[in-house]
Amino acid sequence: MRSFLIPLLLIPQLSLIAQPTEWVGPTITCFARDTSQTVFLPPIDLVLNGMGTPGSTFELDFTSDVPLEAQQALTFAAEIWGLYLVSSVPVRVEVDWQDRMDNRLLASAGPTTVQRAFAGSANPFIWYPVALTEAITGQNQNGNAPDIRIIVNSTANWYFGIDGQTPFNQIDLVSVTLHELGHGIGFLATTDTISTTQAEYGIQGLPIIYDSFVEDNNGVAMTNETAYPNPSTNLLDLITVEEAFFGGPNTVLAFNGPPPLFTPGLFDIGSSVSHLCEFEFSSGSENALMTPQISRGEAIHDPGSGTLAMLQDMGWTISSEVLSINEIFSSTLHIHPNPSSGVFTFEVPEHAGLGDRYLVYNLSGQEVSSGQIHRSGLESVDLTDLSAGSYFLVLRGENSIWREKIVKE
Repeated sequence: MRSFLIPLLLIPQLSLIAQPTEWVGPTITCFARDTSQTVFLPPIDLVLNGMGTPGSTFELDFTSDVPLEAQQALTFAAEIWGLYLVSSVPVRVEVDWQDRMDNRLLASAGPTTVQRAFAGSANPFIWYPVALTEAITGQNQNGNAPDIRIIVNSTANWYFGIDGQTPFNQIDLVSVTLHELGHGIGFLATTDTISTTQAEYGIQGLPIIYDSFVEDNNGVAMTNETAYPNPSTNLLDLITVEEAFFGGPNTVLAFNGPPPLFTPGLFDIGSSVSHLCEFEFSSGSENALMTPQISRGEAIHDPGSGTLAMLQDMGWTISSEVLSINEIFSSTLHIHPNPSSGVFTFEVPEHAGLGDRYLVYNLSGQEVSSGQIHRSGLESVDLTDLSAGSYFLVLRGENSIWREKIVKE
């Protein structure tokens, strides 16, 4: 779901004690992928059975145009984030409902303000979105103003249900809201192009916390001005020609290496760098929520352990009640041989059970094969009839999801 951040209002010369600074910026379109597929990544049981203890409260302020049936889905998405994130200060969200004159355009969102040099910040020269600032300081930073602003396209073909049973021709509002709130709490970069040959990042030259973890394939940080002067051609190459990654320590542990970010050859402001790579984290995979697109019929009702690890690196505290559950999600499948000419064998994880379903997706996120666990120990997947290439094997348990890339020769 190509989401979108709101441009940056240039501010006066930075001081050591900064006041909240408005985040305004350009509107970046968020389009639905032009495909339909039935994929449901359910929330954890603590969400479904209502037994979880919220670590934070999201207060949604709906404009008069938001229909009542939509409010249920919007609220449900906010409650999911509230179960994961810990903050003593309520996260205030303004939700608007507008005709964007294009039913492919889904929504736009971002923080309303950013702040730096506050008590508890890891570096006084790094900006933080206001909701994260409030979580770290334990204090309200902007009075009664919203922390996040979301604009939802009123003409998109929405599914308002919260059960994940999204019809093949509709867009799941819970998923899109969960995604947009992710941007509002910090999943966003400040990168932009200033010409056809140069790019830059930052607010008055200083990065937002997300920027500080962006790196190249050698682990060199985007904010290393020796390698990547700001602005420079090197920066433009990093976020277009090359592949950029997110290198936070918790993130690397969760993904078994730095995850690739969305860096198309033509820079897309508000979308490039501010999402996970679409091809690496396709539909049905655990961390598909924060990729730039969503299909009709696709429902993603969980952030994914990798996404949570990224937020943790940025400074969010993740509720201990759900952290242990998501540690299970970060497990990988042991597959051999891999590559294979047809038949793959994987070790059935300890937490998987008989009857648990596995799915195989191609790089476009389309389901191409499926099956069930028939026995403990080892299970076989036969892809003999499929074309050579890369696929993703996803195994879903009751409270667990495993995912691994496989290559058919």
